[in-house]
Amino acid sequence: LNDSAAQQPVGLGTVHEHGGMTVTIGGQSLDFSQPQYQVGQTGERAFHYERGNGDRWHVHASGVTLEYGLETLGIDVGPDALAFDGSVYRSSEGDTVRYVVNGEPVDPTTYELQEGDQVEVVATSNASA
Repeated sequence: LNDSAAQQPVGLGTVHEHGGMTVTIGGQSLDFSQPQYQVGQTGERAFHYERGNGDRWHVHASGVTLEYGLETLGIDVGPDALAFDGSVYRSSEGDTVRYVVNGEPVDPTTYELQEGDQVEVVATSNASA
């Protein structure tokens, strides 16, 4: 979806920030309290969920983009596309793909997560209308 690799975070352990995120793909909301999204399962330290809590993400490095965070959760992203669990959504094909932080649309490939950010990601197919 995005030809370049996600920007890599730096300074692991130098930052400790939190925020909320809802991700709705194809009408289904992801439950980040599930084991596959928790820090022990992903092995990911810069961005993760922990202690069975799916409401609050944790960032432990500088320069963690929304793209990087989502990709650690198994969601492939581009500025106007998203792929998850075998389904691809592209706004260029009439699908809805929206990345919103604190009420403002953002480019997930460049937006760096900040303390308190409330993130909303939505992807729906035009075919499921």
